Amino acid sequence: MKEEVDNLVLDAMNLLRDRSLSEIIFCPYHGRERGEYFNISDKEIEGRIKTSIYEGFNVELVTSLSQLIVCVWEYPGPKPEKEYVVNLIDIPGFVKDLDGD
Repeated sequence: MKEEVDNLVLDAMNLLRDRSLSEIIFCPYHGRERGEYFNISDKEIEGRIKTSIYEGFNVELVTSLSQLIVCVWEYPGPKPEKEYVVNLIDIPGFVKDLDGD
């Protein structure tokens, strides 16, 4: 697990280095509902990723033209697709959970 976490942090750092991003957003999902999202600094990203994964959440890095979004969700909830994350919206009811419900 440590290697997986380290690789995700490295990916985030590479994205920050390689792109001109206007903001980094931490965006949690609770089931289908998007939680309160907020901006974080580049210095916070490593800690947020590690803490989320070690607490049992799934983490994915989602990019838009000017943003890096750290998307966090719980299994078995539906995995938030990029279009929902980038637009910071809830997941529609027709999207199936990861366990098929």
